[in-house]
Amino acid sequence: GLGSARGPVRAAIERAYAAHTAARPDAPPLLTAVLGPDAGLVGAASLV
Repeated sequence: GLGSARGPVRAAIERAYAAHTAARPDAPPLLTAVLGPDAGLVGAASLV
């Protein structure tokens, strides 16, 4: 959820993930939640 929407946060996450997994040939892909940017909101709401 967090960082799923296109923008500076997502771009930073993609760069950091690529840098940290560059040496792993079998690194799992960075996936976007099915709910996209709403996933964080739904998760937070479920905590209250």
